[in-house]
Amino acid sequence: MDVAAWQHLEGGRPPLKLGHVLIFTPELAEAERFLCDVLGLRVTDRAVGKVSFLAAGEGVIDHHCFGLIQSTHRGFQHASFQVGGFDDIGLGAWRMRQAGYRDSFGPGRHALASNLFQYVRDPWGSWVEYYADMDKISDRWISRDWSVLPYIWGPEWSPEFWGGEMNANCEPR
Repeated sequence: MDVAAWQHLEGGRPPLKLGHVLIFTPELAEAERFLCDVLGLRVTDRAVGKVSFLAAGEGVIDHHCFGLIQSTHRGFQHASFQVGGFDDIGLGAWRMRQAGYRDSFGPGRHALASNLFQYVRDPWGSWVEYYADMDKISDRWISRDWSVLPYIWGPEWSPEFWGGEMNANCEPR
């Protein structure tokens, strides 16, 4: 039987969980050492001198729960909320737009962690990310160092997104 399945989507579903946060730091290596050596997190991937992604937990876990962005200042960059899929990313961004939060970045798919993303500027000037389909990793995951911050598809990186000065040189692969 033919069904017009996309005529109606359930809206208003809240995020499934807080997935990760990223912060700005002028001391990237020092912050990474603290998170690994003192708190026990582990680096999952990094763009050398730009950003580090870290994970916590045992078994099969999300690619990262915390991230560090090299910057001239300390601060909060974004909080990321897992949703059910691409439609939920779009619906979340649409709800934010309806509430007056129109400054956004995305959609796209990150290469590091492989997740779909959409970022929306929050009331405090940082970002909220809706994401889905992030890599799951185990103890066998091998951390890699990247020379650029690659993404598979999406908008051009904006220096404003990275806190101003960070990376006009972050290019897609």
